[in-house]
Amino acid sequence: MLNPVYLLVALGLVAIPVILITAFIFGHTNAERTRRTIKPLRLSTSWILVACAWIIFSVSSTLRTPALLIALGMTLGALGDLVLADVIPLPKRMISGIIVFSIGHLCYIAGFSQTARALGLSDPFSESILWAAFVIVAALLWFFLIYNPAKARTLNLGSLFYGGLIAIMAGTATALALTDPRFTLTAIGSVLFLISDIILGNRELRDNDWFLVHDVVWVLYITGQALIVLTTMWG
Repeated sequence: MLNPVYLLVALGLVAIPVILITAFIFGHTNAERTRRTIKPLRLSTSWILVACAWIIFSVSSTLRTPALLIALGMTLGALGDLVLADVIPLPKRMISGIIVFSIGHLCYIAGFSQTARALGLSDPFSESILWAAFVIVAALLWFFLIYNPAKARTLNLGSLFYGGLIAIMAGTATALALTDPRFTLTAIGSVLFLISDIILGNRELRDNDWFLVHDVVWVLYITGQALIVLTTMWG
């Protein structure tokens, strides 16, 4: 029987698209025509997921440790959002954001491995090399879509490192899903996260400002995060 506490999670997930649609309708397109959504409303959806992640952790039993790791990963992701949005002013905004998000991805990877261990499944990181294939694909996409020698070397290297880390996270999640289909949504979410960051990297380093690119990135990103947060829902 569904734990009543999970109803709060369901309400949070329903609220996210409502908030984003509201933020879009009542927002104004910026001068670059890359975004329309209202910033506070957009950022609030990330913190709704933080609340959902900690709620899931609070009622978890078998998957309590991985639920904690995923809640920490989502919290770091939300903090990274504030850094990238200049709400938390840090030097070298992009590099600072990459560092915060990277720690979050390490939490996700550990969470996926701990999920497998708790359920008696093969470890999707140490016992699978699928993540290596994801890293190779991500490196190729970085070279063709993101790398820009005209930009700072630290930014190029930082984006390569970060892309590789997301690829490891996505590959680990996909390996987990191949072992147990219950985690298919986790794999889909991790791939959406990877796609959103490839688009964002193309925008930031290649200056590819197509119409509403930032809003598209956010929808892919927040959907991916939501599916990752649900990984330990039934534990």
